Amino acid sequence: MHARQLEAALDPPHATFTGKPVWVGPKAREFAEELTNRRVRLRSLVQRIVSDLETEFMATPEKVRRSPTGH
Repeated sequence: MHARQLEAALDPPHATFTGKPVWVGPKAREFAEELTNRRVRLRSLVQRIVSDLETEFMATPEKVRRSPTGH
């Protein structure tokens, strides 16, 4: 759930900015491109974090034996 929220964090401003002429001109195009790139990067990073966490969880044994000394 949190990953989906993070992935979608830039969706509203991206939709607003790219859906209608909010700002026009060369700087506006640069901004739109940067916003799109950051949105793609955010989604990619969130997916990588989730994948890394899942890998760590899968590598963790379900049960761990107690050491003979009790520590």
